[in-house]
Amino acid sequence: AFQLGVGTFVFSIGGEVVYPGTYALESRGERLSDLVKRAGGLTALAYPDGVWFVRDTGGVGRLNVNLPAAMAEPGSKEDLLLRGGDQIWVTQYQPSVRIEGAVISPGSVLWEEGKNLKYYIDAAGGATPEGNEGRAAVRQSNGQTLAKRGGFLFFGGTNPKPNPGATVYVPLKEVKPPRDNTGTWLAIASIIASTATIVIALQP
Repeated sequence: AFQLGVGTFVFSIGGEVVYPGTYALESRGERLSDLVKRAGGLTALAYPDGVWFVRDTGGVGRLNVNLPAAMAEPGSKEDLLLRGGDQIWVTQYQPSVRIEGAVISPGSVLWEEGKNLKYYIDAAGGATPEGNEGRAAVRQSNGQTLAKRGGFLFFGGTNPKPNPGATVYVPLKEVKPPRDNTGTWLAIASIIASTATIVIALQP
């Protein structure tokens, strides 16, 4: 028979579920969809695509989950088997995207379906002269972080599309410290001095 160890097979679910709290594993094959059902299902304010799933076991950390797929097809590969220490948080639907970092006017703007990073950065007044919009990134509402990659600025490469509740961040450009040429000039001066010494020594 399957025996539960004290504190070994315990996990928690919070946020926009009817009965948030800590639950003990009831069977060896219990999955994400089972836990959501035990928690009374999602509230009307829940955003199923914005689920945080953190696994402490083995130092795994955050896992990408597809809750709508898990609920639609229980037992599928999207419907993860639970392990002791798993923590699930269902976020609330936020119809906005927050823009932070090196932009003219940081803040939040309404989410627009299909819009990419450039749209939201422009909505915040664009990047400041010190901002590096070519390295902008988005943290989706489920914790996944996606960065702009490849191409030149926003032409070519990948340009992630924020989802509702996401945060867009524009970093500062790298400032290279001024180069210290003291060593170079000292070396040149030494060479010149050595050359002058040789020339003087060769004179009759």
